[in-house]
Amino acid sequence: MGILEIFKKKKKEELLTKPINLQEENIIIPESNEIINLTNNNILDTDDKVTIAKFKHNLKILYKELEEKNKIDKFVIIREDNFYPYNNEWLVNSKETEYEEYNQALSIQLKKRIQKNTSIYMPTHFRSTKHFTINTPLGATGSYNGVDDNRNFIVIDSINNLIDSEYTYSIAPQDAYVDVSHEPLKISNDVTIMINQEKYNTLKDNEELMADLKNKKVIIYKGDEVVAIQMVLTEMGILPSKVGTRFYEDNTGLAYKKTEESLKEIAKNKNIMYNQSHGGEINGHFSSKYDDMNNDWNTSLNEFISFLKSNLENIDDSLIKESLKNKEKADELINLVGEEKLFNIIQNYNERVKDNISLTRKKYCKERTSIPSDISEIFKKIVKRINIFYKNNEQNNYSAIELNELEENIRLFFQSPSIEEQIKSSSILLKKMNKSELNDMFSNNEDKNNINKRGYRI
Repeated sequence: MGILEIFKKKKKEELLTKPINLQEENIIIPESNEIINLTNNNILDTDDKVTIAKFKHNLKILYKELEEKNKIDKFVIIREDNFYPYNNEWLVNSKETEYEEYNQALSIQLKKRIQKNTSIYMPTHFRSTKHFTINTPLGATGSYNGVDDNRNFIVIDSINNLIDSEYTYSIAPQDAYVDVSHEPLKISNDVTIMINQEKYNTLKDNEELMADLKNKKVIIYKGDEVVAIQMVLTEMGILPSKVGTRFYEDNTGLAYKKTEESLKEIAKNKNIMYNQSHGGEINGHFSSKYDDMNNDWNTSLNEFISFLKSNLENIDDSLIKESLKNKEKADELINLVGEEKLFNIIQNYNERVKDNISLTRKKYCKERTSIPSDISEIFKKIVKRINIFYKNNEQNNYSAIELNELEENIRLFFQSPSIEEQIKSSSILLKKMNKSELNDMFSNNEDKNNINKRGYRI
């Protein structure tokens, strides 16, 4: 073979085998209008220079499409959660179905001494909502959400189930949510699950989880969580609503503006609120308001205090109460009782909370695996009616006493863990709100008989 032929062959091979210049300081992606995959065997490294170069390429393509269309028309919802959506469902917790670890002065001082987890288990502060972001990571929303990210799972899914759910209250890039705990929200078959590599190493021994993940697209990532999500979005052909200027300079905020425009149009067409607070509340959420009004949190805390009293003989009641808020009093109680004894009492209380919540949650989940269509219809219409009630300021038509009674039934409708209790509250709300078209739901004798056969009383 002549020198010329060897040279020609080498040039041809170089063109085929070196589409990307891998020099560290000058990574060049060939000119193309195609989106490039950034994951390698479902592994993603946000610090890898080649991956970053491909990411910038994808952003360039997607921004070019935006300029041509002048519209965003691809959307996904994103949820970061420590709980995995088993059975392909997002289940909104009800009262007494989940707990959180809570620390008062007593548990803080005890932990300093014995270096063990001394948190007190308390039923979680209840909200009848499940929240998502749209086309943007939670971590990119700044102070808007005020909640922690960096959770076990990042779930990226089609927007369709959310906007088609009759429980969806409001949508916006930084916050979209379903309104109530009555029924699960399905996830789609093409859902993508992202897990941080370090977290995956601690989760991989969970056999139930691993079995479920076998049927899902799973991406294990390392590096910056926000960037990882944005990278995966571009692989899907979705333009993130905001990206760092080191990846793409979007001085006009065009992507966010066009995302907002499109979502407002969707909200209008689907009769969903756009970027609105829950249940007429200026801040926070409707069900949280009723937690506070009914002192649910303080009730739970008093149960713990009563448990301490029953297990501590000859200890002054005032010292027990003060020890929860005052570090000096906490140390005094620990000295009187003993570190290990007090630790064991807290552990016993925590076990009781876990057992009670586990029983309530099992029943709650079981009841909601297959809600009959007529019951589902009642729930959806009641939710819409409550939303209209606050949107139209109908509370001004009631006396203070009447409004208190009505709102207590709204609270029970949202917060009762059993379907039967929620149905009962539905009936009372229909009468108090005096909405004739909703009362028509109960005029069908066949529906009445079906409900009575199941043991639900209207």
